[in-house]
Amino acid sequence: MLKTCTAITIFFLVLMTCGAGHIYADSHHLPGFEDLFEKHGSVMLVIDSDTGYIKRANQAALDFYGYSAQELGDMKIQDINVLSHREVQEEMRRASLQDRNYFQFTHQLATGEERSVEVYSWPYSTDEGNYLYSIIHDVTPRIEAEKAQQFFLFLGITTVLVVIIALLMKYIYSSRAAASRLQQSEEKLSAIFKAARNVGLVVTDMQSVVQEFSPGAEKIFGYSRDEIMGRYVGVLHLEDESSRFPEYIARLYEQQEGFSVETRLVRKSGEIFPALLNFEPYCDDKGRMVGTLGVTLDITERKKAEEALSKSEEMFRQMADNMGEVFWLRSGDNSRMLYVSPSFEKVFGRSRQDLYHDPNCFVDMVHGDDRSAVLRELDREVSGDEDASFNMEYRIVRPDGEIRWVWARSFPVRDAQGVIIRYTGIAVDITRIKEAENEFKALSREYETVFNGTSDALFLVQVLGEESFRFIRNNLTHEQLTGLTMEVIQGRTPQDVLGRDLGGQVSRNYQRCVQARAPISYEETLDLPGGERVWFTTLTPVFENGDISYIVGSAQDITERKNAEIELYQAKEQAEKASMAKSEFLANMSHEIRTPISGIIGALDMLASESADQSRKDLVDMTLESARSLEQIINDILDLSKVEAGKLDLVHEDFSLRSLVRRVLGLYSIQARNQGIALKVDADSRLPEYVRGDAHRLEQVLRNLVSNAVKFTQAGHVLIRVKAMDIDEHKATVEFQVEDSGEGISGDFLPSLFDSFTQADITYGKKHQGSGLGLAISQRLVQMMGGEIQVQSTPGRGSVFSFALTLGISSVEDKKAKELEDRAADAGISSPLSILVVEDVELNREYMGYLLESRGHRVQFASNGEEAVSAFEPGRFDLILMDIQMPGIDGLEATRRIRSMEGERLGERGMEHGARGGTPDVGSRDSARVPIIALTAYAMPGDREKFLEEGMDGYVSKPVDPSKLLQEISGLAVPGGGGVLQGDQSGTQEPETKKRDMVPDFISREDLDKRYAGHVDFWSGMFQRFLQEELQQYRENLQDAVDRQDMDAVSSLGHKLKGALGTLCVAGAAQKSSELDLAAREKDLEGVSRAWEELLQELHKLLEYRDQGNQD
Repeated sequence: MLKTCTAITIFFLVLMTCGAGHIYADSHHLPGFEDLFEKHGSVMLVIDSDTGYIKRANQAALDFYGYSAQELGDMKIQDINVLSHREVQEEMRRASLQDRNYFQFTHQLATGEERSVEVYSWPYSTDEGNYLYSIIHDVTPRIEAEKAQQFFLFLGITTVLVVIIALLMKYIYSSRAAASRLQQSEEKLSAIFKAARNVGLVVTDMQSVVQEFSPGAEKIFGYSRDEIMGRYVGVLHLEDESSRFPEYIARLYEQQEGFSVETRLVRKSGEIFPALLNFEPYCDDKGRMVGTLGVTLDITERKKAEEALSKSEEMFRQMADNMGEVFWLRSGDNSRMLYVSPSFEKVFGRSRQDLYHDPNCFVDMVHGDDRSAVLRELDREVSGDEDASFNMEYRIVRPDGEIRWVWARSFPVRDAQGVIIRYTGIAVDITRIKEAENEFKALSREYETVFNGTSDALFLVQVLGEESFRFIRNNLTHEQLTGLTMEVIQGRTPQDVLGRDLGGQVSRNYQRCVQARAPISYEETLDLPGGERVWFTTLTPVFENGDISYIVGSAQDITERKNAEIELYQAKEQAEKASMAKSEFLANMSHEIRTPISGIIGALDMLASESADQSRKDLVDMTLESARSLEQIINDILDLSKVEAGKLDLVHEDFSLRSLVRRVLGLYSIQARNQGIALKVDADSRLPEYVRGDAHRLEQVLRNLVSNAVKFTQAGHVLIRVKAMDIDEHKATVEFQVEDSGEGISGDFLPSLFDSFTQADITYGKKHQGSGLGLAISQRLVQMMGGEIQVQSTPGRGSVFSFALTLGISSVEDKKAKELEDRAADAGISSPLSILVVEDVELNREYMGYLLESRGHRVQFASNGEEAVSAFEPGRFDLILMDIQMPGIDGLEATRRIRSMEGERLGERGMEHGARGGTPDVGSRDSARVPIIALTAYAMPGDREKFLEEGMDGYVSKPVDPSKLLQEISGLAVPGGGGVLQGDQSGTQEPETKKRDMVPDFISREDLDKRYAGHVDFWSGMFQRFLQEELQQYRENLQDAVDRQDMDAVSSLGHKLKGALGTLCVAGAAQKSSELDLAAREKDLEGVSRAWEELLQELHKLLEYRDQGNQD
């Protein structure tokens, strides 16, 4: 019953929130209602009033009836109600006469078992039909308990009968003076034996041998009279009980009066059952006791009923004591509180004893503004009217001053005569529901403001079927732009509003959205009441229980933009035609001019050779020179127009090889990212920084090879590999390789690959436009520079284009090496250090290279712990800078492996010599161990001690402070920290004030000066590459990790982004990245969400700066 009360409570809450006429139709607007219906413990059904079919059933109903949802959905309520139609009508009449708000039916389960139930039902209507919302409560235990009470009454009557029988028999057998009287008595006794069919009568002698055995005893024990007569009565008792017979006989003999015991007896089948056994003395005609009379009553059913009643009471107590609602029972005269659940103290904040002492003390807690209404309802409830009950919402003021909302309902319970015997009620704390209602109202207002305030045309469409749709509403912008008001479209189909043809076109777009089960966007031209316009429309499906129920549409009027695009396209077409005409004219004219010029030059040569007059000869020579100059101009025009580079001269100049490769990489990074391929570079650390050669032509060749690689690669990677083949003090032989994992080239075509106007095959020409001169020109340029392009390719697996060039060592490089040695000597170090930098973020590697190489050190890079271990050899490096957090083998594990490699070579003694506190001079490569400095962007107290314990020798936090890093290096370079390795003092440029002033506001100028010493150009190059190549990828990866709530991925990406942004001096975004990393480490979902929103704002500044093109 209590479960039913709880369910009724919830139902009425729904009524209050949604409106009685729209419970089912609008229940999805109430937060948590669907979850409440499905998961509540009470059995709930929704029934079609017109057909009787069961439309919905919650999980409790499925568990109770034992049917699946599909099976119940195919059944009518009559299929589980075993009462006939007439019996159902009679029960409904009885409920009306007794003023009951429930019906008593018998429902059959899937197993065939029948259960007594009470059904609470309420009618409601929607646009789809009329329904009954029913809550079913299993009252079988209660009914059985009531039957048990009736049985107890019968038992009392039976016990009295047993006593009367016993006294009567005692009287009869004590009065056997006369034979005739004895015969009459025996006849009466026999009649009594036969009449007592449900009571077992057994007569025994003083030795407990059976003398009489009634029909009732035969029925109870299963023995016939003939089977038991003359046998020891102990066969009917348990062994421990039969041993007490002498005690019972002695008691009867002494007291001469009977007594009763509850015991357990044994049937003939061996079944043991509970019984009430009454012992009476059995006397002869002289009143002497000659045996016993046992009156046996089988109390099995009574015991079962007692047990059921006990369980029912315990269940009631447990439910009432543990339910969240306040439940109470009050006496019929309203003077006593019979029961109140513990939840009263939690909701009202007062002790239950207060209510037991004064049942109306809760009125004092009612809010002053609500108290009079509550008192009126209470007076009406106790007025005695048949329909009187208490049902209202009101506020209470708890002793601590907190105000809460309560919904309470109570009603009288009457006996068969209609007299009120008690009041039962329930109260629910609905404070949160009230707050939710207020929040919902506020959100509704905000929704309307946003919905009608946006410049986009918004509309909502209901999906009735895959090909059937109905407009629900649109916003003011949509009305203004289309001329279609809400009154015109609401509840109507696209065909109704727009006509068959245009409506069909619109409906087909809705069908595409339903079939795609994902947002779709498209352009369409619609002739609407507001005029013919071009729209860019986005349709987004809304799912309910896995099905699309609505489509949200957003449309933008792009008519003006499309007109501009058409005009631009037409202008472009005209320009291209003009350009083509010009090119054709230029080519034709060049050819036409070149032919006569050749004839003129030939004729002038003949005149020059035949002329004897010097003045005439000089004039001919001058004319010939002019003709040749004109021919050269024409040749240059033809060479440029057809990219004939064979006659162009090479230029020899100093240039940075690494910068050239980075430029080439940067040109195609965005295209590669858009295609989903990785664009990578592998540069040999031995490469000289500056070389001498034709940088323009070398870049032209690399650009052509990388462009082709990106163009013909759909997935995988494109790699530029630059290796130092042979280096001396004057020149370096460098091999360039461009490797891709693309389509590959057929072996049949390789011989003609470098021919002019040729592409890999005809299909390539169709897919990738071009003149076919690229590889031919590149091969000729490389040949002019002293090399030859080689190609290795496997169809379907990719290609490798390679060539080697011998380049001069730049005088700039010679000067730089001298300055590096001088600076190293000035710092107290005998020679530049060989440093291994282990860092997984490319931008950070580039910065560390700049920082260390500009101060006289030689640097080799490793991008993870595994590469660091592979690169390490004892004695090869003077120092290692080790990043801590890296994918795969992290910095700590790499350090352990390096220390292990040192130990294997030098033995235990060497390891002892290299213990902390005895680190040798970093310049000595034969020392016991190479110093390792930890680099980490996650600086926490105690990190230095932790890293030292793991085998490291120093610690610097990221973003790296140059002075602190150099101080740490110098402390390891000279024992005791005697020498500090200074930066490039003589070569450091003064800060470039003008360029510095052009740095965006979100860059920390203080950090920029500290980390880059005024070298704004170098910082700008790194910053531009980060904006173009890395920023968007960081943003997308972080968004994906946040959406998936993958805290480890969020932390890792936030950590890396923090380091990169710190290196680039983007202080604000770096701080937000750090906060995101910390929140993810602590698994703080709310903190991650907040930090990500704030970081997005910072990243938006960078993206906006990039897109505006201001980074240059």
